[in-house]
Amino acid sequence: MIKNLFFKTVFLTSLVACFYFISCNKSVRDNDNETQSSQDFTTAEFMFGDLFTQMDVVSSVQADVNRPNPPANTVASSCATVTVNPALPNPTYPKTMTLNFGTTDCIGPDGVKRRGILTIVFSGKYRTAGTVITISTNNYHINDYSVQGTETLTNMGLNSNNNPYYTENISNGIITTPTGGIIDWQAQCTREWTAGSATPIVITDDVYLIRGNITGSSTTGNTFSASILNPLQLTNGCRYVESGIVQMTPLHLSTRNIDYGSGACDNLATVTINGVNYNITLN
Repeated sequence: MIKNLFFKTVFLTSLVACFYFISCNKSVRDNDNETQSSQDFTTAEFMFGDLFTQMDVVSSVQADVNRPNPPANTVASSCATVTVNPALPNPTYPKTMTLNFGTTDCIGPDGVKRRGILTIVFSGKYRTAGTVITISTNNYHINDYSVQGTETLTNMGLNSNNNPYYTENISNGIITTPTGGIIDWQAQCTREWTAGSATPIVITDDVYLIRGNITGSSTTGNTFSASILNPLQLTNGCRYVESGIVQMTPLHLSTRNIDYGSGACDNLATVTINGVNYNITLN
């Protein structure tokens, strides 16, 4: 009898605790107005997007990895010292391109401060199907945010829209904010080159659509998962995501949508949580 009473007591206590936990979580989700995770998401998206942009603007005008005798392009950052090994006339691949921004901040044509080194390894020419491009960081900073991680791109050739596209995977991504906050970031995406591929030496008309899934954690330590509902549109003439919608679910919080707008180049986005809209500013 005592033994049965003991197990019944344990069972009821566990049941009450379970209901209490579910009730508390439901209350938190119903009253959710937390936007820090969304703010951190947009910060990391920009920071890791910058790795691609710096590779793109330099590679497009770099004969060693693109095509012979490309004319100069003023969009490529004047901050970086660019070296390629082995350089032409040696045609051997893989080639390693180093973008060295120096040890002190340099403001690029886009108004962004950068310092540190990007190391980019090409298995073949940038615009050749099958080429794998690996970007890694060495003490790389953007606007005093430390960016660590590896971005791997594979040129998949042309898609059904007859546009060039790449798979884009980010591993071991870590953003350290100027105040010491940590954002973790892992991404598996595709990048479709929807405009500008016919003018490879004109960088500002390049438009990309990003699709895929992201996982990570925000500066509060809360983990999240996210999927891109409407493709994110980026151009090399704008430092911000211009349009697209991301659906994001932080642990124990409501699913929320991050809406980047309808195509304007601005630093505004809207986070919608349980039908309520909150405005955030992009870095």
